[in-house]
Amino acid sequence: MVFFPLQQVIDHMRSWALIGSMLCGMNMTAAWADDDLPSATVDFNKELTVASHGELLPGMIPFDEFMNQFLAKHQVPGASVAVTYQGRLVLSKGYGFADSARTQLVSPETRFRIASVSKPLTAVAVLLLVQQGQLRLEDRVIDVLADQPYFRETAIVDPRWSEVTIDHLLSHRGGWDRDKSFDPMFRSIDFARQLEKQPPASATDVIQVMLAHPLDHAPGSQYAYSNFGYCLLGRVIEVKSGQSYENFVREQVLKPVGVENMNIGHTLPELREANESYYFDTGRGRSVFADSDVAGEAVRVDSPDGAWYLEAMDSHGGWIANSAALLRFQTKLSTILQPEWLEILYARPVEEKSTVEEGPASVYYSRGWQNRVVSNQQLNHWHSGSLPGTTSLLIDRHDGVGFAAILNTRQSTQTKNLAGELDRAVHQAAATVLEWPTADLFDGE
Repeated sequence: MVFFPLQQVIDHMRSWALIGSMLCGMNMTAAWADDDLPSATVDFNKELTVASHGELLPGMIPFDEFMNQFLAKHQVPGASVAVTYQGRLVLSKGYGFADSARTQLVSPETRFRIASVSKPLTAVAVLLLVQQGQLRLEDRVIDVLADQPYFRETAIVDPRWSEVTIDHLLSHRGGWDRDKSFDPMFRSIDFARQLEKQPPASATDVIQVMLAHPLDHAPGSQYAYSNFGYCLLGRVIEVKSGQSYENFVREQVLKPVGVENMNIGHTLPELREANESYYFDTGRGRSVFADSDVAGEAVRVDSPDGAWYLEAMDSHGGWIANSAALLRFQTKLSTILQPEWLEILYARPVEEKSTVEEGPASVYYSRGWQNRVVSNQQLNHWHSGSLPGTTSLLIDRHDGVGFAAILNTRQSTQTKNLAGELDRAVHQAAATVLEWPTADLFDGE
């Protein structure tokens, strides 16, 4: 086995200056179509490998070898990888290390921040409330939240708030565009100061400040990925369910499908779960927990450890999980949502406008999921996530293959888009499988 010294990795990455933005991002070109699946040819150094932990079924040996080489090539400190086929869990493994000292191996149970892969959970929770008759997609968010203090006590400067519906928020058409203005979920210190509160700003603090900001475009007029829109959906879930966002999702979405090891994570290392991975990133930022130190200087921390406030990102990027738990959620959605609501979960929004003459665009965002039209008008569904210290990917292919992978970094010495390379790699790895196992590792959990 070849292990890379941590300082060597740090030196390489700092030389690339891969600090990047702090936005919960997503890969818009994932979930390949049948006719453009990447080749399974591997040109990596075949002797490279990383330590791994977990049961390996015979048919998945080529997949395991491919992922070993990919993770070694990109010097990923640790990863959780799982694969399903026709609803069966056929691979669940940990790769690399879960601690900075490289003494603790990632196991199949090790949990990681999943960043924006949290959004499918929120979308399913919202549609569950619609299915139960407690909410409608056409309801206006301003009506649902009207009695909340952060709404009631704040003047709304943009009348277009009254046009924003639940469905707009689900499909990122609420009217906020972080490319035109900013992502409010990463303004924790500034927003807390505006409200004359001690930072970090909570989710409701963020909403209160944003009520005084104009929208970037008319609701429903265009797609623009919005973490803030999903922050609002978390509060909608709380109002309609009478529970905290986390409790409702855990009890009504995750527990019914047998997932009990997912929860909202914590920003500070000392508050993290015992089986949670550390997060590797060379970037540093101003701590959201302290304005300054005793000398009056801004306190700076490693970016994953307090340069933004994870707890306020609950409904758009705050969950921690292992890869097998994500696939258990994905493969058992039909036990949560009735067929008509599952169809709506993946359906193209009515406002979706094609920019190509020959017909609707092949890639679109529905409600919490990215979708791609492949052969015979079938769909591949996926969502990716990215934060400093985290890369995540969840894929549900039309042919019955599912992937989940979570890395404890988003940096690589080989690419500036590790999420895109990960997406390509899992499809390439699947192409190496000659015969899918008939066993189901879900049975042994």
